[in-house]
Amino acid sequence: MKKKKKIRLHIVVYINCTKNIVAKNKNELIRLENSPIFRNPESMYKFKRINLNNVVNKLNITSNKIVTENKNRLFRLENSHILKNPNEITRKKKDSCLKNIKKLEILNPLLTLKRGYAIAKTEDNVISSVKDVKVGDEVDIEFEDGLVNTKVI
Repeated sequence: MKKKKKIRLHIVVYINCTKNIVAKNKNELIRLENSPIFRNPESMYKFKRINLNNVVNKLNITSNKIVTENKNRLFRLENSHILKNPNEITRKKKDSCLKNIKKLEILNPLLTLKRGYAIAKTEDNVISSVKDVKVGDEVDIEFEDGLVNTKVI
């Protein structure tokens, strides 16, 4: 008889434990059934979908802007004066070089000699003032057709 009571007691404890476990699981199940994810499973993805849409929109706007800028740049290049007339660059550079050559020719000391002037020097230094020489200095005077060596007296 004691054995039967003991077994009944164990069965009652086991049943009570099982009821408690079932009650806890039932409460957890009710909590999960009432959670927003199970009531509206798409709500979980709503924020991610909004973010994805924003990223796609920004990407579309940016790519359209880049394409438009590149089209405008290409249009400007296609219609540029230089591409339509590539010789313009070389002509302008040639004109600039010719102007510089003319300036250099004007400053060329040999042309100065051809115009009838002379260049006076002492030891390869050009004399530009009376103060640059003194009595007894040897002076070379260069003309178009030759050189004369003189002495200041």
